[in-house]
Amino acid sequence: MPEIAEQPKENDLAPDFVLTASNGDEVSLSEFQDRPLVLFFYPKNNAPEDVKLACDFRDHFEEFIKIGVRILGISVETLDSHTKFITKYHIPFLLLCDTDMKASRRYGVFKPRTLDGMKVWGIERTTFVIDEKGKIRKIFPHPEPTGHAEDVLRFIRENIPPPE
Repeated sequence: MPEIAEQPKENDLAPDFVLTASNGDEVSLSEFQDRPLVLFFYPKNNAPEDVKLACDFRDHFEEFIKIGVRILGISVETLDSHTKFITKYHIPFLLLCDTDMKASRRYGVFKPRTLDGMKVWGIERTTFVIDEKGKIRKIFPHPEPTGHAEDVLRFIRENIPPPE
């Protein structure tokens, strides 16, 4: 049985990671700490709810950029799968490959769930808003994919001052 980590809480420092990004580069969370970051975990490329979630962030991408916020998506998918997903849905932000599930475990989103009556392990859809100092400012567990980007934008506008 996989190890279940406790999910970090709001106001905790976000756990760092090093993962392969969809552009082929190795990236770490610390590289994104000069401005706010939306970090969303999702189970699977091309699953209907995950397509909706990624496309919701895609459709609001320019609004995030205008307020100085970056977006990263993380799943257990491979680089090849991410590349195809990005091409098919015109995703403008990086997707990260957590194929060994270390980041998902550190964020406490790799959990058991019931699927078609069977217990399986996988990523629980969760979004973290992280400020420019690396502190988790908001956690959105189980977000509704449609309209979620607007909820995240609203939270950031109301609670995180724009970077200078």
